Amino acid sequence: MPHPRPSSRARARGPARRAAVAAALAVGLGALPVASPVAPATAAPGTVPTTSRTAAAPADPDQPLQLRLDTLAPAVLPASGRVRMTGSVTNTSDEPWTDVRLYAFSGDQPVGDRAALAAAVETDPAVEVGARTTDAGTFDTVDELAPGETARWSIRVPRRALEVPLRTPGVYWLGVHALGTSSAGRDTLADGRARTFAPVVGDGADPVPVSLVLPLRRPVVHAPDGSLARVGRWVRDLGPDGPLRAVLDLGASAGDRAVTWLLDPALLAAVHRLAAGNPGRSLAPTLPLEGEAPSGDGASPTEGEGPSDGAAPGGPDDPSASPTPSPTDGADEGPEDGGEDGGEDGGGDDAGEGSADDAEPPTALEQEAAELARAWLDRAVNLLREDAVLALPYADLDVAAAVHRAPDLLARATDLSATTLEALEVPSTPTAAPPGGRLDATSVAALADDALVLLAPDALPEVDRSVVELDGRRVVTTDPAATAGGPGPDDPQGSVAVRQRLLAEAALVALGDAGTGGDAPEPVVAVLPDRWGPTDALGFFTGLDDADWLRLQTVEAAASGETRSVAPAVLAYDDAATRAEVGTRALTIATETVSTGAVLQSVLTRNDQVARVVSREALGAASYWARRAPVAWRRVVGAVQDDLEETLRQVRVEAPQGTVTLSSEVGGFPAALVNELDEPVTVRIEARTTSPITLRAPTEVELQPGERTSVVLRASTRQIGLHEVQLLVTSTEGTPLGSSDVVEIRSAQVSWIIWVVIAAGGTLLFGAIGVRLLRRVRAARRGAEAPA
Repeated sequence: MPHPRPSSRARARGPARRAAVAAALAVGLGALPVASPVAPATAAPGTVPTTSRTAAAPADPDQPLQLRLDTLAPAVLPASGRVRMTGSVTNTSDEPWTDVRLYAFSGDQPVGDRAALAAAVETDPAVEVGARTTDAGTFDTVDELAPGETARWSIRVPRRALEVPLRTPGVYWLGVHALGTSSAGRDTLADGRARTFAPVVGDGADPVPVSLVLPLRRPVVHAPDGSLARVGRWVRDLGPDGPLRAVLDLGASAGDRAVTWLLDPALLAAVHRLAAGNPGRSLAPTLPLEGEAPSGDGASPTEGEGPSDGAAPGGPDDPSASPTPSPTDGADEGPEDGGEDGGEDGGGDDAGEGSADDAEPPTALEQEAAELARAWLDRAVNLLREDAVLALPYADLDVAAAVHRAPDLLARATDLSATTLEALEVPSTPTAAPPGGRLDATSVAALADDALVLLAPDALPEVDRSVVELDGRRVVTTDPAATAGGPGPDDPQGSVAVRQRLLAEAALVALGDAGTGGDAPEPVVAVLPDRWGPTDALGFFTGLDDADWLRLQTVEAAASGETRSVAPAVLAYDDAATRAEVGTRALTIATETVSTGAVLQSVLTRNDQVARVVSREALGAASYWARRAPVAWRRVVGAVQDDLEETLRQVRVEAPQGTVTLSSEVGGFPAALVNELDEPVTVRIEARTTSPITLRAPTEVELQPGERTSVVLRASTRQIGLHEVQLLVTSTEGTPLGSSDVVEIRSAQVSWIIWVVIAAGGTLLFGAIGVRLLRRVRAARRGAEAPA
């Protein structure tokens, strides 16, 4: 059953409101981040700038031949055999280069420890860190390279030809130099470089447990009507070269290897909505009529989360069934967001409470988004069901801000996260993982008892363990250096760069640098950059397989061992961390919007889901994403709030025209209730006044779609005069819906003295009539008795 489209009544709200919504989105959406909840400039130590698989290093005037290292096999230097490297070289200058030769280079001195490795990453590319291997057959040649041209290269070097010692364990420099001839001639200085690290680990090293964490988190921005805004960006992110596709490629390439997903369930719910045609918020019935059997279509992460919640009969199917939109499913093309997407981003701007009778066909962009979303969602859910999943609070809620100033939001986000994944049959562990890596003790204590907490090392500066117990919760320290990337000047976040840095850090742990006095190596929990995916996903994992001293395990496995309990005081959470939290204004707009959604649900007679749907739309203002662009998020969620309020105002009360006069202490008069929505509602009328007058109204009034009905109100007062009374339409719990009208009531009671006067006057009147009749009768008799 297709989702309802906005009705003609909803779409007739006027061009002024459309313009206002467009302006709000243009200002708000244009400032929203899409890469990371915390901008690199403001991120806490240990965070990693995000990148995508298409990232490339900028042109360097000192490196006219830009190298890219795509593969390195084996990833761990063997004792014998050959080392193969492949990649590309690009002429970034404005003149041709000839006889470009690609040589391997390697260092002969190991990096001493992890601190030395961090320093090595910062080494100036112009510094020579190794010697070239120039033996015949060990280099490749590109005869000519025109300006802007790119060529592929491949070299194979015997292990014995490298400078790296065969039997000295450690981490060594390895890479490629490009030397060519230009108009200035040829010299021995490298005209292009690609640098990385390669470990050598001898026999007998203790296996290093490594937990590889793949983040799936992205801001989800809703249009005022509940549909998704910025559809064009979703198309790019879900497309073949998009970061969301890249992350799935990486997870799928893991095969049977242990990986852990760090997931914001709001991302799955958003993609599910796109797969269903990006409908707006539905007010359609989710409850059967009395005596009617439930007819829901099953669980849905966008409308109903599971059997306990029910599902909208018109809602999307379970994502595992790959929902297919009908021609009436697409949302109206929305306002331009003022960002780089321009007009390509679709999104509705009016409430979707109508029927499908006035539906418009989906745009080409919406159709493309739906196709990409269905394919991505089906693949994602299958992967998540097989792997370990750490579930973030819904919408990537700012946990510390919510705990400190809006604790109800944390409970709501945790519940939405759990029920969304339960509906998809994805097992998960509740988790807090602030992008800045810090959380205070109060926030940790507010989490569920079985929750995991991922923090940066500087959040626990006095703790030398990867896993500890704090206030009954398991706290896992991540290792940001492990996925911080390579030394450049080629892309430091390239596939080989990230993998080799991970291997180098793990090798130094295996060699004892991070050991604890002879104990087994501490687990390395490596969180990959947000929205990152390697160009060679399979090669990423096969390279890890080359390290027989590295053992992949889930984060849950790392946290399941024996842990040491630490005091809450060890957490480092300073004033700067507090100031970084989402502000009170953003939390307030999120809370108010959630409350308005609850009121709307209480008014709709047969809908028990819209409150949860609205909560999903509101939590973005309280998310980590809102730390970077709080004003923009307040505007976006504020537009949702405005739309909800306008929807509620479509249930109206109308007072009678003119003044109502009471002829006694008690009297009645009619007022009209009007339902302009396309769904049945149940409401009340409430009277407010400062005058000594009391009004009684029916407890509840049920109105069918488009119905207008008259309601008799009973008024009572002992005071003569004019009373002004405000009539409001409210929910059955007494919350005003926004519509009101004023009635004037005049009390004109007649006292007992007046009645006495009236009685006396009546007595005199009828007495006089009687006297006159009697006189006439007597006169008539006298006339009859007189002589003729």
